[in-house]
Amino acid sequence: MEKARILIVEDEAIIAMELESQIQSLGYEVTSIVDTGEKAITKAEEDKPDLILMDIRIKGEMDGIDAAEEIRNRFGIPVIFSTAYLDEERIERAKITMPFGYVLKPIQERDLKVTLEMALYVSRVDAERRKSEEVLERIFNLTPDPICTAGADGYFKQLNTAWEEILGYTKEELFSKPLLEFIHPDDRQETIDEIGKQIAGKATLSFKNRYRCKDGSYKLFDWNATPSVDGMLYATARDITKRTQAEKELKESEERFRIAIKNSSVIVSQVDLDLRYTWVYNPYPDFDPETVIGKRDDELAQNEGIDSLMQLKQQVLDTGVGSRKNIEFSLPDRRHIYDVTVEPLKDEQGKIIGATTASMDITDRLKE
Repeated sequence: MEKARILIVEDEAIIAMELESQIQSLGYEVTSIVDTGEKAITKAEEDKPDLILMDIRIKGEMDGIDAAEEIRNRFGIPVIFSTAYLDEERIERAKITMPFGYVLKPIQERDLKVTLEMALYVSRVDAERRKSEEVLERIFNLTPDPICTAGADGYFKQLNTAWEEILGYTKEELFSKPLLEFIHPDDRQETIDEIGKQIAGKATLSFKNRYRCKDGSYKLFDWNATPSVDGMLYATARDITKRTQAEKELKESEERFRIAIKNSSVIVSQVDLDLRYTWVYNPYPDFDPETVIGKRDDELAQNEGIDSLMQLKQQVLDTGVGSRKNIEFSLPDRRHIYDVTVEPLKDEQGKIIGATTASMDITDRLKE
C-alpha cells in the first residue's frame, strides 16, 4: 500500500521539522514544507499531495484559511488546520473552507495520528463518493429521455441535458419558470390532477402531456413519475411525438388501404408456412372470412384450381421468389379464372414466415 503524501505549511522552522519527523514516524511521506499561503498553493499544484497540514496563522498576505479555500476550490485537496489557539472569528472563517480536522499546538503525535487517519479515511470515502456521483451524472446526462425532479413549489430542481436537446431551452430558462408554463394549456389541468393523485396515493402513475419548445412547437411526452417523502417529484419522460405521428399516419394509411381493397375486386390474403390462412380480405365467393382463418385451401374446397393455387403458394415458400399465374376454378354452375400473384412474407431478419396472395377475377375480361 502506498504511503499517504502530506504537504506541511508552517512558518516556524522548528515546529515544521518536528511535524515532518512525527509524520514520517507515523508512516506517511512529506512532499514539501512551505511557510506561506502562496507557496502552499504552488506546491499543492506541483506535488498533488493527499492531504495538507496547514497552520492557520502564517506569514504573508494570505493566511492559512485563505490558502486552504483556494486550494479546495482549485484542487479539491483536503486540509487539516493547526493552530496555537482557537478564536471564534477564525473558526467561523475556517468553516467555509470545509476542513477535514484541527490539531492544537503543541501537537501531540497521538492526536496527530488520529486526526490524519480520520482525515485520510474521510477523504478517500469522499473521493469515491464524488467518483460515483460523476458516473451517475454522466449516465444522467447521456440518457436520451428527459429526466427531472420537481419541488412542491412547481419548479424544476434537476434536469438532464435531454431537456435542452428536445425542447431547445437552456436549463436556466427551464429553471426560471413554473413547469406548468411549458405545458400546453389544454393539458395543464389534467397534469395537475394526475400529480395530485400521485402525491395523495404515493404511487407511480403514467400520463401524457405536450411541452412547448422554444420555437413554439409542441412535443408529446409519455411520463412516469414518483413522489417521495421529501415532497419532491421524480420523473422520467419519453418523447413520443414522432411515434404518435407515425402511428396516426399508419392508421390513416391502413384505413385508405382497407377502403381501397374493399372497393376493389382484389382478394388479398396471407398464409403461414403450413399454408394455413392467417389473414384474408375480400375472400373468394362462398368463403366466409371467419371460417377461412386457420385452414388450408384444400380443407375449404376440392378441385383442380385449389390444387394449382396451393402448388403456387408452396413454390413461393420453397424458393423465396414471387410468382404470378392464371388459375381456373371450376364450380358446378360456373367457371372463374383468377389472376393470382403470390409473394413471400418475411420477418425483420429476412426469414420467410409465410406468403401473401393477391387474386383478381379476370373471367369477364378474357371473354372480351
